[in-house]
Amino acid sequence: MQKLKLIVDTDIGDDIDDAFALALLFQMPEVEILGVTTVYRNAFLRAKIASRLAQLCGQNIPVYVGEDTPLNDPIEWFAFEKADADGKPLIGHYDDSMRHAPIAQENAADFILQQAERFPGQITVLALGPMTNLARAYFKAPETFRKIGRIHMMGGDAFYPTREWNLRCDTDAAAAVFASGVPITMIGYNVTNACRFNEADIAFIDTLRSAGNRLLAAMMHTWMENNHFQKPPVMHDGLAAACLAENFCDFVSLPIVLQKDEMRGRTVVAPEKHMQATQMRVAVSVDRDAFIAFLKDRLGRAEQILIDREEHYERTGQGARAGGGHS
Repeated sequence: MQKLKLIVDTDIGDDIDDAFALALLFQMPEVEILGVTTVYRNAFLRAKIASRLAQLCGQNIPVYVGEDTPLNDPIEWFAFEKADADGKPLIGHYDDSMRHAPIAQENAADFILQQAERFPGQITVLALGPMTNLARAYFKAPETFRKIGRIHMMGGDAFYPTREWNLRCDTDAAAAVFASGVPITMIGYNVTNACRFNEADIAFIDTLRSAGNRLLAAMMHTWMENNHFQKPPVMHDGLAAACLAENFCDFVSLPIVLQKDEMRGRTVVAPEKHMQATQMRVAVSVDRDAFIAFLKDRLGRAEQILIDREEHYERTGQGARAGGGHS
């Protein structure tokens, strides 16, 4: 089986779904993760979170710091957040145990362009956050950027009047990427919002004992506490990741327009012959139960392998590690 060459661009550390998407991808033999890039508000801390999660899941994958600041939109803060020493948001899922997690020196946009040049037409970018990194790469080298095979994004909502988070946080970046000519698959809020955990799903995650899954569970509970336990985790990004392996959604081809008026960041199906529309493969329905079963199966399937590895490291005194020479 030929693996899908994948770059994961993520704003991990706010909502919990990015972390679940990444942990799921680590257990998907269908993909080869070339690298993870982080974006929005405090990309450095996000890179530390992603790197530590990869370490504890036994993965040797480089993580690249990307852009903090949208092209033109203001940075959004959450009510519970504090600022770090540089005045950037202190990302909720970061903790001091992550400070030594290795990150690459190279810029995220440069890494994306290098991989597009190295594997023309073969790269899939899984876009799980605002598209600032992708826009910066496109502006720097448009022809190289167009060598990306496709962009598979969680974002937008073609059917309801929703200003979905990823697109509203950097609307101009999304507009640039939409206009780039790279084929796009859109898995929007209209389908991802159905993928909510119930109490049994949360309880299952709490039974998992490998180091990576324990970190995942801890991050999940931090997110729930920050939201005062008023809503369950929703696997927006997890669904987007899972759809790289299996068809949990039905898709149609639709012309999509990104609004820039008072509904800035909203995506709508364009009227016929709209000059600024981007033809996309758009998810229109989802089998929620099949997806959640897939997620739980993949996270649970790796448990014994990961635990055996951790016990080996403990016996040999090596500790949990992820090699690879990043710093």
